[in-house]
Formats: sequence, C-alpha cells, structure tokens
Amino acid sequence: MSVPEQTPYVEYTANGSTTNFALEFDCDKQEYLIVTLDEVEPPVGSWNLTGNSVVFLNAPSNGVKVEIKRNTPFSRTTDYQTYNNSFRPPAVNKDFDLIWWKLQELGYRDHVIWLALLKEIDDRKLADTNMLDYILNQDNALKADYIDRDAKLKTYIDQMISLVTGDPSFQGIFADFVIDGDKNQKTINAEQNERKSVKLWSDGIVDALSKYDNVDFDNNETLTSTVQLSSNKSVLSNSHTLNQTTATTIVLEADYAASDIMIDGLHILQDKSGPIGGGTDNNHAVVKIKGGTRNTIKHVTSDGQLGLSFGMGEIGASDRRSKFNTAYNIAFLNTHMGVEHIGAAYNHTRDIVVAPTEFKGIFHGIRITGYDNIENPAETAHAPAHANSGSDYYIRNMTNGISVQNSAKYNSYDRIFVTETDRALQLLQGTVVGNNPTMNHFNVIAEKVGQALVNQGGNHNDFELLVDGSLFSDQGIQELTGYTGKGFNRYSGIIKNSAKTGAQFRYSHNLYNLQVSSAVGNGVNINGSYGNGTLTVNGATGTGVSLAGNYNNLQVVATECLNALVVAGAGNTVNIQTDGNVQITGSGNTIIGRIGGNLTVTGNGNKFIGEVIGTVTRTGTTGNNFSGLKGWSETVVLSELTTDGSARITVAVPKHTSAQIRSIFATIPANTNEYELKVISISGANVVFELQNGSGGGVASTAVTFNYSYFCS
Repeated sequence: MSVPEQTPYVEYTANGSTTNFALEFDCDKQEYLIVTLDEVEPPVGSWNLTGNSVVFLNAPSNGVKVEIKRNTPFSRTTDYQTYNNSFRPPAVNKDFDLIWWKLQELGYRDHVIWLALLKEIDDRKLADTNMLDYILNQDNALKADYIDRDAKLKTYIDQMISLVTGDPSFQGIFADFVIDGDKNQKTINAEQNERKSVKLWSDGIVDALSKYDNVDFDNNETLTSTVQLSSNKSVLSNSHTLNQTTATTIVLEADYAASDIMIDGLHILQDKSGPIGGGTDNNHAVVKIKGGTRNTIKHVTSDGQLGLSFGMGEIGASDRRSKFNTAYNIAFLNTHMGVEHIGAAYNHTRDIVVAPTEFKGIFHGIRITGYDNIENPAETAHAPAHANSGSDYYIRNMTNGISVQNSAKYNSYDRIFVTETDRALQLLQGTVVGNNPTMNHFNVIAEKVGQALVNQGGNHNDFELLVDGSLFSDQGIQELTGYTGKGFNRYSGIIKNSAKTGAQFRYSHNLYNLQVSSAVGNGVNINGSYGNGTLTVNGATGTGVSLAGNYNNLQVVATECLNALVVAGAGNTVNIQTDGNVQITGSGNTIIGRIGGNLTVTGNGNKFIGEVIGTVTRTGTTGNNFSGLKGWSETVVLSELTTDGSARITVAVPKHTSAQIRSIFATIPANTNEYELKVISISGANVVFELQNGSGGGVASTAVTFNYSYFCS
C-alpha cells in the first residue's frame, strides 16, 4: 500500500476515563510501538493494539501524559525466492512500507533533536545576556564610584596647587604633558576610545557609525532601512543579530568606491517575504559592496533572501569594479544567491556554506558575471569579471552550484562541493563570442545533481570534476549547440554511476582525461573535431565512446559496454583497448589496438592495426586496410619440411578466421639447387606448395627449408 506523509508520534493528556487512544499513524504490530505514561512504560499486558488504537485495560489517571510512538526495527525477515511464489506485490509493498515507516521515524527524531538544540542555544544566549547585564551593572557602579573619587581628588589637588601658586583659576594640566612610558595621556585616551560599544556609547549601529570608525556591535538590533558604510568603517560582533525587517532591502551596504571596511562576526537576518526578480532586479543582497576595494567580510552567519554581492561602482567612475575584497568563514542559512560577482575582479572568497533550508535557492551558489564593452561596444559599462578566486565551498539546494556568465575570464575556484542542485557548474554564453567565459579553472566534487556541467560557448577553460551521476536527469557533461568557435577546453575527472549519457562534447580542440562508469546510455559522445586525450568507460548500456567528430586523436579503454566504440566521423586516430564490439561507419579513420569483440566496417578507406579477437565483417566497402591486423599479413619462417611423393607440401597459414588469403609466395633462402615453390591451391587457411626444379618438374621426397609471406583481405 502507499505510505502517506505522517508523524509517527502522538501525545494525549488522560482524563481518567478514556481507555482508547488513536494512533493517527500507520502501524500493524504491537511490538513496533513504544507507549509511556508520564515518560514511564506501563506494565506488560496493561495495553494492546486494537485496530489503529492503543487500548488500556484500565484508564490512565487524570492529567497523565500519554505518549505513543512507532519504532520500526532495523531488520527485515522476508527472503524472496524465484521458486516459491514469494516475490509478490503484497510482500514487496510491505517491505517498502517498513522502509518508509523507519524513514519517517528517523525524520521525526531529527526534528525533535533540532528543536532541542535550538532551545539549548536560545537558553544559552539568554544566560549570556543576563550575565552581560549583571557585569555591565557592576561596571557602571564601579565607574560612577571612580568618577566621584576622581572629581574629589581633582578638587583637592586644584585646591593644593592654588594654595601653592596663589592662582585660584587653576583647573588642571593638558593630557599632552602627562607621560606614561613612551606615550602621553592624549595618545592613550585615543587608543582606549578607538572602538566604541553600540550598547554603551550610541543609540544603535547607525548612530555609532556616524560617530566612530570602529564599532563593537554588542546588542541585538532591528532595522527598517539599510546600514550605510563609508571607507575605513569597522563593525565587530560576537554573533549579535542585525535584523532587517523591511522587504527587499539591503542590510549592510558600502558607499560607492568605499575601501578598507571590515564586517566581522555578525548574525544577519533579512526579511524573506519580498518578490525575487531576475538578473539585476535582485539588488537587495544581505551585504553589498559597490565598486569598493580591500574590504573584508568574515565570520558571518546570514539568513535572508540574497547573499553577498561584489557589485559595480558609480556610473561615470573610471573603474567601476569591486576589487581586492575578501570574504571567508560565512554561512548562508537561507538565500537565493550565495556569493555574487557582478562587475567584480581580483576578489577572493573561501570557507563558504550556501545551504538554504526553508526553500530551494532559485539562483546560484557562486555567480561570476560582468560587462566588457571592449569586446562588445554595445554594452553600456566596462566592468569585466576577471581573476576572482575561491576555495572550500559547500553548496546545497540551489539551482546551480556555480554560474559563469558574460565577460568571466581568469577566474579560479578549487575544492567546491555541490549537492542537490540542477547543475553543479554552468557556463552561459556572453553577449558576443568574445565575452563567452574563457580561461577559467574549476575544481568541483558533486553528488545528487541533475547535471555535472553545462557549457554554452565556454572555451579555453579547465574543468576538474569528480561527480556521482546517480541522479542525472540529462547528459552529465554537456557542450551545447550554437557555438562554432574552437573549444580548447580541458576536461578531466570521474563520473560514477551516470544515470544518463556521461558526456556530450561538441566543441573542437578539447583535451580529455575522463572516466565514466555505469552510464545508462552512452559513456561519451564526441561530435567535435581535433580533440585529443584519454577516455575510460565501463558498463555503458549504450556505446562506450561514440565518435561522430573528425580528425580527433584519442586513447580509449571501453569495457562491458553494448558497443565499445562507434566511429561515424572521418580522419580520426583511435588507440583502443576493449573487450567489446567496434563499429566503423565513417571513412579515413585509423584504429589501433586490441578489439576483444567483433569489428564491423561499413565505411571506406579505414586502416586497422592490432588484433581483433572476434569476427571482422565488411559490407559494401572499398579501400579499407586490414593488413596491420594480426592474422591478415605476415612473413612466416618454417623449419625444414619434406615434400610428399607428389613433390607437394601443405602449410596451415595462421590467418585470422575472418580473413581470406589473396596472395602468398614462398622463398628458399639457401637455394643452391635453384628450386622453386609454386602455389598449387588455397583452401581456407591451407595452402599447397609444389617444389619444382629449374625445368618445372616436381621434386618429390626432398627436404627443404623456406619462408612464406601472405596477404589477406
């Protein structure tokens, strides 16, 4: 039967008379239930499972908490056989029901643990707040006492100096003249006042930043507008919460071209009720840098609609790019965009978690895009996305792990883990070919993704991929049609358990070092030309490597595939090792290596070198050269043989079973008698030679040592 969504736990408060308590979830065995009264299990036999209810022999006392939960065992007792009619839908359905029951129980347990953790965190925060209030109250009392004592001491000293000097107007000396070590009192005062507490010295973070460059954000605060940051501002916090309650509103925003800002340790909340637009309509990042330099964002936890944006500076600026900024140790608990680079260059990010829990992010974990009006004069801005770098990302539950877009060049990202996304990595074509993503490097590990990589026009890029393709919904790696330039991309890595065709390559001049296992479909399709490299495929339900492109130079290992290699293109050179079949429908190809199955040739002008274990079939072909195959041509050196009474010798030629001898001739190395071996007949692999003298007569019963060379077609 089907298993509905349900919570395997129910709780009641007894009224002293009710004995029947409904489960409100599925359960068909009493031993699967745990029943407690005020968290104590009742005696065995005091209750039983009847229908879909727990029935007590005696009603629990009034006010007692009755808890009932299901606990399906981690085991199965069924043993399906092919001979006893045990593998039937009811039995299989029951096994699946038990699995779903256990998953529901584990999910409920995780939910209970999560709620307990949240309560523990809140309790500790409250205790910290109470302790801070106590400390501050004590501190304020001490300060008041010190101030009172200082005032009285100053009055006393002024009176003494006035008596000594006779100057009743004396009010003390300047701090510049009070020395302590190598610093005067004025310098010491300035250092002590360098960082001001929001809680003690201002009416809030905006007020504090208007007065001081460096602010300790030590008080939770609710905002209704954006906090603006100018150059050299610093906000340091110990995970205090800054809560933006106005929809589609930035929380922290740097001024245009602001530099040397530091944001450290904040817990940022952002209203998530506003609409999410597309492209540049998404202008309400949690933290936004606008053309600034050398800014740092670190140790931040964010829960909002959008994430961190390195954006463009003011229109008309000589350089609108955000540059040389860093961000690290950041967790985005909810976001539709992780880290965005739009018109940004030379920035570095690392140790980033992008993992929304309340929804699936509709955009990207990392976005890299910009504008380049040198390549495309029609673009209104020049702010290309160049040379950004990053490492150690965890990206989950987004549409794309990484999206690389217009003008993206020279960017490098390593150790990026992606899970539960439609695509781990996406490259989109630019507004013109010159703005397509190029000269980028990406190192990605992924699981539970719809596709590993979709490349629309990206060229001269380096991809290192380690991907579990169990949930592929389309070709794992896919170069899209529409791009006619040279590819020059380098693809290396492993695709395991590919649920669809492992890879589809369409661009020219690519370099491959790729392994694909257990593809449902083909292992690798290559439609591009002039590519080279190594491809290893195992267990494809279709073709291991399907080569429709031209003039490629490949090394292929393909095993346990329906067909190991199919070549429909022309002028390719393929070095192959396979246990399966090979089909050649194209022309002018050179196939080198060992074919463990059969070879079928319907194209023309192909050349084969190596060995074919199975049969070789040619249909309506011309110009194919099989002479390089084992058993198709050879020179054989024989030991001494003796002619029969008819002067004849029969030789079994070691030709391939699919080959037919077209020519054979023998030579006698030490031929002092000027004998000649003449071919009398050819029958399959058996060739009959006759030893003749100079007059053409047969030489019977005579020993002779000779070599022969044969050629097949």
